[in-house]
Amino acid sequence: MTIKEIARSRPNLKFLDLEGCRNISKEAIDQLNPNIHIENFDEKYCCSDSESFGSEAKLESEPSSSESESSGSKAESESKPSSSESDDEVAYDNDVPPPIIIATSLYKKRQVKSEKSLHS
Repeated sequence: MTIKEIARSRPNLKFLDLEGCRNISKEAIDQLNPNIHIENFDEKYCCSDSESFGSEAKLESEPSSSESESSGSKAESESKPSSSESDDEVAYDNDVPPPIIIATSLYKKRQVKSEKSLHS
């Protein structure tokens, strides 16, 4: 999931934690709503839009059969950490839910507590 997709799917998003994320373009972050507070953005993993392998056009469109054969091994090598990377430096994994899910569940717990106190 791209940063833009996360921001679009969560219109009330206030904070976005980018700890451990790589290949994030500064241009993509600059296009987000200015009310979204970006946390843990590591500039050493920042790249330009032309360098980013996560550009929207490539992620949203299906590759042709010739492209998928030639880029399949490249995509696999980019998505898997190399043996030289330590466990805490693993590239962003799409299986990890975005941090907003945790904040949403905390918000719901607070909301339930406040509703209970109103009914008491």
